[in-house]
Amino acid sequence: MTKPKTKLRDLTQFIDIKEVLDTCLRHEEWPVEYTLETSGAAISWRTRAHRYRKALQHNEEQRLKLVSGAGTSIYDNLILRIHKEMPLTVNIDLRKPLGILQIGGKEVETFLDDDEGEIEDQQPVEFVKVTK
Repeated sequence: MTKPKTKLRDLTQFIDIKEVLDTCLRHEEWPVEYTLETSGAAISWRTRAHRYRKALQHNEEQRLKLVSGAGTSIYDNLILRIHKEMPLTVNIDLRKPLGILQIGGKEVETFLDDDEGEIEDQQPVEFVKVTK
């Protein structure tokens, strides 16, 4: 018995989510607040945003024949939370390194520090085998 092929997920239902998240990534000020008409709409939007991110990850796994859970999306560094004091608002923040990165004993900036918070279009990650 062969395992059925998993299809790519249709992303057209998430056009509104993509529009908001792409706009967030083009700006440098964090956090971003996205306010909806009701708290239920805010919760629904946040849930759909997580589903969109998961669908992008799934589609990458299928296209690149990766193991389940290895897919990524350009939105993986975004944190989506319902605002505590304003339940109609989804708080969108950029996940940033909390520590100090040192290489060879010298402090270095991360790529987000170099690009002033901008995130480039998603490119497939290529793994390189390093030999001595």
